[in-house]
Amino acid sequence: MIVLDYTTQDFPRRPANIGFAATTGGANAWQWIANLVVREGDTRVRQEPEPPLSEGGINCGSRRVNATNEIGFSFLADRLFGAEVSREGDLEEDLSVIVSAFGRVPAGNDTANTNLRPIDLSNLDGGAINTSRLFINEASSDVGIEYRAHVIPGRYDVHLFWSESAETAINSLGQGVRLYSVYLNEEKVLCNWSAAAAAGIGTGDPRIACAAALDKAATRAFQLDVNGLEGEDYGVLRIYVEDLGNTAGLNALGRGPSSLRPPRPLAARGGVAAAAASERRAIGARRRAASAA
Repeated sequence: MIVLDYTTQDFPRRPANIGFAATTGGANAWQWIANLVVREGDTRVRQEPEPPLSEGGINCGSRRVNATNEIGFSFLADRLFGAEVSREGDLEEDLSVIVSAFGRVPAGNDTANTNLRPIDLSNLDGGAINTSRLFINEASSDVGIEYRAHVIPGRYDVHLFWSESAETAINSLGQGVRLYSVYLNEEKVLCNWSAAAAAGIGTGDPRIACAAALDKAATRAFQLDVNGLEGEDYGVLRIYVEDLGNTAGLNALGRGPSSLRPPRPLAARGGVAAAAASERRAIGARRRAASAA
């Protein structure tokens, strides 16, 4: 990830220092950069994204979790999109820096909240101890939460996971009032949606009273077709949770191939994580039909 891109005047033909300086108007500060190597001519450093993936998840705001045996997903630790993940070679020859092609895109005021209370997983079939670790932390922002992934073109199931922990997310009537809208590749798939209401009644409608619940998992899943970018071997999957005034939040997401059929228009089914669950169900149904025959 590029943190500074700046063109200087020609370097003097003598030892020189490079650093940063700043001022508040009342005081000045500067910091020299140590261990800096400057070369003239073509760069010997190449930055390359990691290969596009067909499946995967992220535990938002927290560490890696493998819940494959419980809910069918393995989740990477939270990371930034475009951050360095590995490097090959050295500056004396050629250095290749591999950057992440799946991660969080900074939006401003990005934080993570922690909830150590027990989580009710009754809405997640198969959810157990590893799944519960997804709800210890949530990514949050009073601007919006964006995750982006380079994926192999095709159809995906995309799942989102929440557990509402903020007491202010439910009003005195039991209504969910911490609301989000969710977009997949610019398509709004959830509008004025409450994770607390969804956990309590299963619909996510914040207008229905006396039903919202804290510390109870809720998930939504959608089907999405991702086309390849022109001239590239990948497409872009963008997940955006929009803050509607009470700070956006997201606990985990995952995505994976939905089927081997040709792409068709977006069909919302409700959520954000991706796995090949629908394909597995279809294969199982075909096998059962063959056995019966």
